[in-house]
Amino acid sequence: MPEPSVAARLRGAFVAAPDAWAASNASAGTVQDGPMLVRVPKPWPADHPLAEDLRRKSCTTWLPLTKNKVTRPDSASVVRDGAARLAPLVRIVASAANDRG
Repeated sequence: MPEPSVAARLRGAFVAAPDAWAASNASAGTVQDGPMLVRVPKPWPADHPLAEDLRRKSCTTWLPLTKNKVTRPDSASVVRDGAARLAPLVRIVASAANDRG
């Protein structure tokens, strides 16, 4: 789990750019999982449109793969395309995590 200061920066980053955050999370077929807080952390209201994401203590995002996808001759393109789909999300998270204010 990220340190509290990093978690606060991450939350602030996606709240500041909700459209970019939503678009980065809209990759068809991605799955997100991770422990959740019971309530939305302050200073955000409980009914915030991004409440579910605000409640995340950490997050793991992945693209499910089948044996068929990773054993076919063009499996490198499957990996490349998956990385491209996750790149916007990674950029937002990395930028916020590395921002020291």
